[in-house]
Amino acid sequence: MSKASATDIQQSITDQVIEILSSGEVPPWKKPWTGMGGAMPFNFSTNAPYNGVNILILWLAAMKMEYSSNAWMTFKQAKALGGSVRKGEKGVKCIFFKPLLIEQGDDEKDDVFVPCRRVFTLFNLDQVDGLESNGTTVIEPAEPDLQAQTVIDQMNRYCQAEGISVTRHPDTAGYSVMGDSIVLPSSKSFFTPGDEAVTFAHEVVHATGHPSRLGRMKSSESTQGIRKGTPEYAFEELVAELGASFICAAMGVEGQLVQHASYIDSWLEALGKDKSLVAKAAAAASKAHALILPPQLEDEPEEKLVA
Repeated sequence: MSKASATDIQQSITDQVIEILSSGEVPPWKKPWTGMGGAMPFNFSTNAPYNGVNILILWLAAMKMEYSSNAWMTFKQAKALGGSVRKGEKGVKCIFFKPLLIEQGDDEKDDVFVPCRRVFTLFNLDQVDGLESNGTTVIEPAEPDLQAQTVIDQMNRYCQAEGISVTRHPDTAGYSVMGDSIVLPSSKSFFTPGDEAVTFAHEVVHATGHPSRLGRMKSSESTQGIRKGTPEYAFEELVAELGASFICAAMGVEGQLVQHASYIDSWLEALGKDKSLVAKAAAAASKAHALILPPQLEDEPEEKLVA
């Protein structure tokens, strides 16, 4: 059995993303899949979605192997369900994370939480014999424009509930943390409703970084105000890209967000310096995803995902 560590997996996912970005290919979080789709990967046994960097790990594996399903399971789960992983099939290494409580004494204030990470292996439904699709392995909305409008409506509801101002400008999209405000082009400026949905979601994910929410940004700066080429710029834009893709994938929406060359350059530079950047950005994006979507669409806690 492979002895790959969580650190090895972080380096592997980083290397894959660097290779894709350097080659000019579509990043795994922007792939306009059909069939398996941009659908969120989930556990076939528990129906719980995966989150954080595991989403990217499984998306990349699905791209590479051209799997038709976004359902995954462990070897034991496949066996328990009456299926069997075909001989010679290789699984995908993912990371299980759970804070571990360490008691330091009688006073609870002295207790500390230590991050506990371990590696586990998943197999795609396409690699397993004897199991039938449960009907939830493909997200192909019959009315994609209607699905996109559902995302747009949810972004508006979240902004209204949080007091985030949303205004329209002919050719501008951005978020200002100082004013806690979003600017978007008019709906007719987008090629498709899906493009509007993913752009709106991208800016709303930025808004979750406000000090009153998840606190990724300082109150004295805007996303545009973070100097391009800095690690902070690269990280925040990656969080927004991933968060928007998680939201749209969970709701069956395809859309394209214009990717400036400066984004790619800053990501490549930052990824070269920090092999954990993708994992940290994916974790932050999952938190934003869970904050924005209603409870019934939020990711389950990580410890439930691999049970």
